[in-house]
This record gives sequence, structure tokens and C-alpha cells, in this order.
Amino acid sequence: MERNEGIKRLLLVIALAVWLGLALFYSSRMHWFSADDAYITLRYAEHWAEGHGPVYNIGERVEGYTNFLWVLVLTPLITLGIPGPLAVKLLAGFSGAGALWLIWLLGRRIAGKDSWLGPVAALALALNGTFIWWTLPGSMEVSTLAVTLLAGFYLLLGREKAEPRERLRETLGAGVLFGLSVLLRPDAVLFGIPALVVVVMRKERRLLRTLLFLAPGALMIAGQLIFRLSYYGDWLPNTFYAKVDINLRVIGRGLEYLLGFLKAQALIFVGAIFFPWKRWGAKALPFLTGCLLYWVYLVAIGGDWMSLRLFHHTLPILVLVGAAGYLRLFGKLSDLRWGRVWVGGLTVVALAGYLYLSHLAADPSMAFSPLRFGVQHRYNTARWLSEYGKPADRVALTSTGIIPYFTDLYTIDMVGLMDPHIAREGISIAGFGLPGHERYDNDYVLAYEPEWFVLNIYPDEILSGAQPSLFYEMDLLKRGGFWADYHLVLPRRPTLSILHRRDDVEGLGRLDPRDWEQSYHFTPL
Repeated sequence: MERNEGIKRLLLVIALAVWLGLALFYSSRMHWFSADDAYITLRYAEHWAEGHGPVYNIGERVEGYTNFLWVLVLTPLITLGIPGPLAVKLLAGFSGAGALWLIWLLGRRIAGKDSWLGPVAALALALNGTFIWWTLPGSMEVSTLAVTLLAGFYLLLGREKAEPRERLRETLGAGVLFGLSVLLRPDAVLFGIPALVVVVMRKERRLLRTLLFLAPGALMIAGQLIFRLSYYGDWLPNTFYAKVDINLRVIGRGLEYLLGFLKAQALIFVGAIFFPWKRWGAKALPFLTGCLLYWVYLVAIGGDWMSLRLFHHTLPILVLVGAAGYLRLFGKLSDLRWGRVWVGGLTVVALAGYLYLSHLAADPSMAFSPLRFGVQHRYNTARWLSEYGKPADRVALTSTGIIPYFTDLYTIDMVGLMDPHIAREGISIAGFGLPGHERYDNDYVLAYEPEWFVLNIYPDEILSGAQPSLFYEMDLLKRGGFWADYHLVLPRRPTLSILHRRDDVEGLGRLDPRDWEQSYHFTPL
């Protein structure tokens, strides 16, 4: 027994090492940058650490984030002198390691200490491409959300034969963790609904347990709401108005998003078929019900543009269920004639398929495609603007992460995540654009007369007559008057398309004559 326990702990260490090695490999392939949206959070946190408050543009109170707790945690880390890009990597990295440890513990709590479920599930999760991608390489708040949800359900299950007082402490702890989850992402409340049902269904001290579970989250949510009303002056974050617009096209896109996830994780769901539902189903059901509610919500809002990011925090429990199913299946096969051969062969096939689908057919595939240079182009664009722009300049763009963070220029968000006017009154193209980026008002943006525009198309593509893939950028370039007012910049390093206002004489004086194009690139409708 002691020897088996040592092996199980060793497997956890191996799982952590495998995850870390793959996470560092993918991070290096992406030039050590995080996902573009991570830098939106960092810009808010850095301004707060500098004493300007949690704002995107200094002096403008707009809540353009949905991960309040991450802003709250990153701010003191930056205040202590930790560079923002490193702080976000550390937070996501520790969250990834924490999720692996918690899935190991959950396996033991569901199946018992004698079971191999925890170690096998931890290894399977460490090899999952989508899980790896949104920890260190992507560095998004969903990695921390996975930890809070796993820890909350771990405490909700409770230790067998625990004393009544200990059960009350576990219920209180679960309430705290689910409250923190909602501060990380408001949609995490969907996981709290089945958790609350579990608490209410237990007859022992039902009222007290319910109050202990609900009180921490209610206080946290009320505290954030009071802060939002007093600081931003609104009941809801600006991102709600910018992103939420439900119709049949949006729902259809959401279904495609869900199907993409089901395909990438197909072998997990195959394993779930053999999960011992009668024996352990009641323990896994609350988390799985939360996943189902959350998936319905994702379909309704049309999914996400960043691949499978929003499924990340549902993966650990799915991997746990799938691993339990395979352990049960292989246990039955091993009793057959040539059982070890069957088990060995199926293990190789299942593992190869699992690695292929979750890596090369999902998020990490971009590390082997030209898409991996996108973050480098954004950083090069930021460096160029920092060198040739002046602090008072204004830049209008749709990639609102890396470029604004590294330039700290006043930024006009062309899709309204950080702009109340566009979020509430902009033109909606819900179902035809990128999820969460389907409002625009180019007349409003042009009225600012920004010194710079940055578009998600490369300069050589514009010169060759190609059109932007984003409708609002295409609308901008199709305006004849736009090319009369702006010229294309041609830096001698790979960047996104930078356009500069022609009557900004001071800005023109700072440019090398070889770095800008004087001709008019208007393409007729």
C-alpha cells in the first residue's frame, strides 16, 4: 500500500513535469507572449498600480474587462515591481499546476485513495493541448477559474466520515471559492447553481449550510457591484453591452463552436461512456451539470473567437470522467484472453488520437502555423509606434491588447469593448463578425481624428488590393475620403498595417521618407 502511494505521488510529479515542459515549449513557439486579451487586463492593472485607477485610458472610467479578480490580484504584483507580462505568466502558471494537483485530489475523493484514477487523470490532463495552451502560453483568467471551481467542488464533496463542524467548514470554504469564481468570470455562476442544489438537498443543518454557502459569494458580488456603481456608474460592465446580442445566426455559430470542442476532445467523451455512473455518478454530476449549463450559455452567446479558450475550465472534470471510463474498460478487457495485448494496443491508439486531436486539431496547432507570428507583428507595431508616435497621439484599432499596452497611447477601441458609445449605440453585425467584436461606428471613430489607425491586415496585402477580413475595417478602407486623410506606413520590420493622418506635419517629420507611402490606395466598391 505504501509503495503504491509513493508511485501515485510520483505520477503527479511526472504529470507536473510533462505539463510544464509542453507549456514552456509552446510559450517559446509563441515568442513568450500571452494572448492579446491578457494585455487588456494588464493595462487596467498597471494603470491602477500607478495610481490612475482601474482604467484603460487614463481619465476614462469604462469597465472593459470581465475578470475583476485577475485585475485585483495583478495590481499588487505589479506594485511590488514584478513586470506585468511576467506577473500574468506566474499567475497562469501556478494556476495550471494547481489544477493538476486538484484533479489528482478529486480523483482520490471520488474513487478512494486506493484507486489509480487521480494519477491517471492528472497525467491525461497534463497531456491535453487545450488545457496546456490556456495556462502558460495563453495566460488567461480561465486557468485560475479552473482552480477555484475544482477546489470548490472538492470541498463540496466533503471528506467521508467528517465531523459535522468540519462539514460546515467545507461548505463555507466551497462558498468562498464559488464566490471567487464569479469574480473571475461572471458566467461561473452557472457552476454554482448545481452546487447550491447539492447543499440544499442535504438534510443535515440545511438552513445553516445554505447560508454558509451563499453568504461569501453574495458578499463578494455585492461588494463588486457597489464598486462598479460608485466607480464606473453602471450596473453592468461595458463588455456586456458590446458583446451580448443574441439571434439565430449567433446561436448557429455557438453550435459550431461547441462541435469544434467536442471534436477536439472526442476521445474523452468516448471514455465517459464507460464511466461507472451508478457508483460515482452522484459525485461527478454537480460539476457535469454546471458544464452542461455553461455550454448552453456558450451556444447562446455565439462562442468565442479565441479557439477553445472558454472550455478550458470544464476540461479537468471531463478528463477525470473519461479517465475513469478507460480504467474501467481496460479493467474488463484485461480479464479476457490476450487481455494485456488488447489493453496495450488500445492504450497506444487512444493516446495517439488524444494527442493528435487536442494538440494538432485544437489550440496548440497555431504554434506550428503562420498565426504564431501574429503576436510578434503586434509587438513590432507597438515598438514602431512608441518610436515614431508622441505621448499625446491617439490610435484607433481593434487589437486592443499588446499594442496599447506597450505604447500606452490613448486608444480608441473600434469595436466598443472600452467605448460606451459604440457598445450601446454602434451598428450591430451580430452573427457576421468575430464573437464579441460585432459593434462598430466608423463615423464616430473618424470624428476623433486619430493620428494613427492599426488594422488587422498586413501592408503588402493592402498594396496588392486585398481586403481586410473584418467588416468594419473593410468599411473604413472603402471610404474615398479616408485615403485623402490617411496614408499607409511601410516600416522596415514586419508589422500590422499602420495608417497615419496626412495633416499631422509633426508626425510626418519624424518618419523616414522611405517608411511611408504617399499614393492613395482607395479601391472602388
